[in-house]
Amino acid sequence: MSIVWGSVDLQAIAGDRGRLVLFHGSMDRAASPESPRSEFAQHQERDTSLLRALSAMVLGPMELLARERLDLMTAQKHLVYHASTVTGLQRLEPRRSTHGISWVYAMREAAHAVAFLGHIDDLHIAKTTHNGKLVLTERHPDALGLYLGLTGSLYSLSDATFESGHTDWECEVVSAVAVSVLHEELIPDAFEALLDWERTRHATLFRYPNRPADVPKDDVDLVEKAAVFASWEGNADDIRRRIRQYHPHLMPEFEALLGSPRIPQLSMKYGIPHERSRLSSP
Repeated sequence: MSIVWGSVDLQAIAGDRGRLVLFHGSMDRAASPESPRSEFAQHQERDTSLLRALSAMVLGPMELLARERLDLMTAQKHLVYHASTVTGLQRLEPRRSTHGISWVYAMREAAHAVAFLGHIDDLHIAKTTHNGKLVLTERHPDALGLYLGLTGSLYSLSDATFESGHTDWECEVVSAVAVSVLHEELIPDAFEALLDWERTRHATLFRYPNRPADVPKDDVDLVEKAAVFASWEGNADDIRRRIRQYHPHLMPEFEALLGSPRIPQLSMKYGIPHERSRLSSP
């Protein structure tokens, strides 16, 4: 038996010992968790009502195994998202990262989370927002191609333990405690996922040399951030190598700033803490 209601395809299959098992089959993209909450919310109430109605009809001697999905739908307003190249995670543990503090990082919107898949940093892509929408800007030709073929998972999490205001991204939240995964969606190709969000106007992608007004044309922000990261991380050789490869014209400015007395001031400017540790993988 197959029951279709709006965007939800529910299949009823006879289980072992004569039990009836209901499970969530699929949900179209317009109503999926990675879409904006406003779109998902249009489907949430009727889909939830359907599941509850079906539950009332078949419960009793039989079991309903859509409870977890039902809880996820009900909690949609309270979800945050984390992307990782590691699949199959059931629980996310706090790890030291950019800010030198053990946190679980997450984003208010799914597209923002996928943009951080693979740790593609500012030397390649400038990540900003405009009216809450993700904006990615290529720092050099074909930088967006770094996402091509990049696989991983998008994890939906409860926002109960997450707090905002700890980083310079208003859409980024952090949790000081471990968080259980509510839902996992495989990302077969991060580049294609970002193109999908661009096509549906949930993200804006600027190809080199085009850029929005808040990304300086002279890349002064890139030089300053690179100098701060190299000074605090102690990985100047790696950053120097990549600047020489992708931004050779910025080498004199980078070398002049590296280790200068301005580093603490620039660190505060970009919200980068003075005491840092090396990046840990999720």
